[in-house]
Amino acid sequence: RSAVDGPSTPPRRPVRLLHASDLHLHWEQASHALASVRGLAAAAMRDGAEAVLMAGDIFDTANQPATFVEEIAAAFAHFTQPVVVIPGNHDIRYSATEPDALGDLRDLLADHHRVIVAHEGESLSLADGALEVWGRGMPEHSPRNDPLQGIPCAPRSGAWRVVIAHGELMDAHGLSRSSPIILERHRDALDGVDYVALGHHDAHSLHEWGRTVVCYSGSASPLQGTSSYALVEIVDPHGARVSIARWDTTTDHPSRTDASGPDAPDVT
Repeated sequence: RSAVDGPSTPPRRPVRLLHASDLHLHWEQASHALASVRGLAAAAMRDGAEAVLMAGDIFDTANQPATFVEEIAAAFAHFTQPVVVIPGNHDIRYSATEPDALGDLRDLLADHHRVIVAHEGESLSLADGALEVWGRGMPEHSPRNDPLQGIPCAPRSGAWRVVIAHGELMDAHGLSRSSPIILERHRDALDGVDYVALGHHDAHSLHEWGRTVVCYSGSASPLQGTSSYALVEIVDPHGARVSIARWDTTTDHPSRTDASGPDAPDVT
């Protein structure tokens, strides 16, 4: 699968990412929560990731004690590369009076990390311009919320283009679900995207949409999931190659569990 538009396009330099989601950090399991964040940071360093993508459900609920959020922010200091975070349905507030753990974390993180909350979406340039990441906040978790709404249409060019989203991947004819991710609706925009990093599922899965690789990394939580995450290498002429790994909490080392390539049919 070629990731270039023509023979005259110069090769783009490879980029390596770590993609995780659904950490479900909770103060009542603080030791597991802190170990999850530190384990991901160690994995990102071990595998030479230039950026880390966290695709929502960072916290299990928006109501977390301030001291716990501060501990999580301190754990994020172990990431030497930029971390890009979007909210999931467990992170958002369902009333203005509720606490906002993810918002509090955003205020505590170092400047090179970014929590994207803008409902209209935001693009970030990373890896010295070799990578462009787009994501958006979650205004609500309902069938009206389209996690891909606002993806800019752009040709494949000098930067690898990655989208990060949280919701339910489904086809255009399925039953309505909250935060539906329907790739067909965004065919033109996705034509210029190399990788879509998804969150919302505890189990990992890989899909292809044309030349775009679409991946649920699975839950990085050792309690609600299996401490899984995706290692993504984007390289010409193949595009995105994905391996699923798990952090072994008994040895504090990652183990590779799934070779790259889609393990599910195209979603149409």
